[in-house]
Amino acid sequence: MEGSKQKKQFDKRRFIGGAIAVVVIIIALWIRGVDEEVPTGERIQETRYFMDTVVTMQVLAENPEEKADQAFSAMKDLADRADRFNPESEVVKINERAGQGPVEIDEDVFAIIEKGKRIGEETGGLFTIAIAPLMDLWGFGKGMQPSVPDDEEIQQVLPLIALDGIELFPENNAVAIGREMKLDLGGIAKGAVVDYGMEVLKSLGVEAAFINAGGDIRVHGLKEDGTPWRIGIRDPRREDRGHLTDHVVEADTGSVVTSGDYERFFTENGERYHHILDPRTGYPARGLKSVSVTGELCVTADILSTAAFMMGEEALAFLEDYPGYEGLIVTDEGEILTTSGF
Repeated sequence: MEGSKQKKQFDKRRFIGGAIAVVVIIIALWIRGVDEEVPTGERIQETRYFMDTVVTMQVLAENPEEKADQAFSAMKDLADRADRFNPESEVVKINERAGQGPVEIDEDVFAIIEKGKRIGEETGGLFTIAIAPLMDLWGFGKGMQPSVPDDEEIQQVLPLIALDGIELFPENNAVAIGREMKLDLGGIAKGAVVDYGMEVLKSLGVEAAFINAGGDIRVHGLKEDGTPWRIGIRDPRREDRGHLTDHVVEADTGSVVTSGDYERFFTENGERYHHILDPRTGYPARGLKSVSVTGELCVTADILSTAAFMMGEEALAFLEDYPGYEGLIVTDEGEILTTSGF
């Protein structure tokens, strides 16, 4: 009887030990499965200069140099086609025929213009791709010397930057603008070009990638160690380009874009003027130092960050209500505000 009892206890221990062994094996197989999801290619980082900014790309893939070159080439080509200062661009074709009817352009640039107008209208016109006459008046165009224009000149230009002066013809990718109007895609092109480059990389089978075009950032996939990308948001109060240490975005997909008053500005008569011009007043927007927006598409985040920058105190509510995108705002007083899902 005692021996039978001991045997049962022994068998029970052996059963428990075997069960533990099975669990360990299952866990090991699961870990192997997770490991198999971790990218295994080679990671490279390359930097180019176009769109008047530094564009950095990290690619994790087989033959990453070749794939990065293809993406950079596609991005540069689209940037050139959307640049109003490039004599051969699609935007120049439109601007040169202002007031003369529709102009057919390529589908990629048409898509940028269509998105810029559509989301611009959703912002009540606070973002406008017709901003060129006002930018030129302030001297924020390429090769210009910025200065404060007369108020009378500003008031004359304001009617030219309204979105209702842009007419789109999707059936043949044509655009018509009013007389004396000019388009400037500078506030949307970087985001669109980053998205374009990422789609090229994804089509080439890239496992993971990171693109940063002067603060317009998009990521795809996990890094080679299986962790998400960590994206710091610049602290606009620090001149050393430091980051807000309590606000780091971790993501394996999506975009982060920041609009701030610290990138392009000049000082005249002791006052500082930045390049984010409010279409309602014709003067630089006031009340905020920076707006960072996260979401799927870089081009949409680009538009929303610029529009929100014009809104001052209303920016947080606007971003809170915009589906699929979140925001972080730094006020002139240095207060940090975030949407609930940031």
